[in-house]
Amino acid sequence: MNLLRHFASLGVALTVAYLIISGGLGVWQQYNLGGKAYIEYQQQAEQHEREAANEIMQKCQTVAPVNPAFSDCLFEAIKSYQLQDRARQDLKAQQDMAYWSMLTVILSAVGLGVSILGLYALYRSLVHTRTAIKDTREIGEAEVRAYIGVDISSPTNLIIREITAGKPIEVEFGYKNNGASPANRVAYVAICEIREHPIKFSGPAIIVPAVGQLIAPNTMQSGVTAFGKAGTAEAVTPELLKEVMEGEKRIYLIFRAEYDDVFGRRHFSNGCFYLKFLSKVKAGGQSELVGKWHLAQTHNNAD
Repeated sequence: MNLLRHFASLGVALTVAYLIISGGLGVWQQYNLGGKAYIEYQQQAEQHEREAANEIMQKCQTVAPVNPAFSDCLFEAIKSYQLQDRARQDLKAQQDMAYWSMLTVILSAVGLGVSILGLYALYRSLVHTRTAIKDTREIGEAEVRAYIGVDISSPTNLIIREITAGKPIEVEFGYKNNGASPANRVAYVAICEIREHPIKFSGPAIIVPAVGQLIAPNTMQSGVTAFGKAGTAEAVTPELLKEVMEGEKRIYLIFRAEYDDVFGRRHFSNGCFYLKFLSKVKAGGQSELVGKWHLAQTHNNAD
């Protein structure tokens, strides 16, 4: 497709160059033809003048003998008249040639301009057609490609197994291919951290999959949900756990997936979620803390 676009652009450029060169050569040719016609006209006029003068002299000599002075005077008078008449004819011929040459130049320039405008319109049409084809292709691909992300639609897809001081926090989560086609070469990484709320990290990505960090199998079919685990790097201290329970900090699940769609294009998906504890009164008047996952305001994006 790119090669075809390059050939089309090259063809338009060559056509424009050809029209410009051919138009210029046409104007130059018309100019040369006008000059040649003028020279031929001058030569023919001089020849006719000489023939006319000789013919007059011959006719006059048959009527009566003429002395040389009278012949010279008559010849000069005829020549003077012919020069004046030729000057008038030359002026008219030059005016006619200038008029037609200018008209030829104007018509050639107009034709060249119209051709260039036509080629520009054709070029713009090709550009719009190419853009429309690209947009149609991208829309069609977007409708059928894979989309991977953490699935929080069900409470069983995000579960904290244990929150105990002195132990790491471990979270089980489900991630799903919500697209209409399989995802290939799926790689993901997920971490669990305790951070201030709201999260203040403003970088483009909090985590990136390590080399070779592929799940098995590394192809996810459409609609399939897989499960993974993420945990804190260190054990949770009692002081930190107290801040979490009192709401000063939150437990965050940070997820990133990278995968190929069926068209061979690489995509990414970032997810950031936090756990908020709510007090719930049980039967008998006792209360317990119940956690609910929420979508963070940042670091939830995909291409």
